[in-house]
Amino acid sequence: MTESAISNVTASGEGGVSIFRLWIMRLMYLVMAAGIGNMTWPSIISHGDTVPRMTGVAFALIGTIGLLSVLGLRYPLRMLPLLLFEFTWKLIWLAAFAAPRWLDGTIDDAMRETTMET
Repeated sequence: MTESAISNVTASGEGGVSIFRLWIMRLMYLVMAAGIGNMTWPSIISHGDTVPRMTGVAFALIGTIGLLSVLGLRYPLRMLPLLLFEFTWKLIWLAAFAAPRWLDGTIDDAMRETTMET
């Protein structure tokens, strides 16, 4: 590798992505890790015997996203599919479940709270 190529990689971060964009991605991973750690992991650690099966599955899936987002702090580009997954499932949930209920006026407090958390 030539000296100019090495300086270009160093100046622009991993794979030609600017340092600013890498830090923005790291900030997004940090927000995901902190939010999920604060909202979901307490329910995973101390849940009762009456948690419905699919609620437990959802907690486990979202908890896994939170754990993997910690890896995104160190490897922001390698974990980019995690950001895309997070954005996509939230967009689908908002479009298919929350927006129709909001538009027809049947959104309840629990769904409103969930919408504000996502």
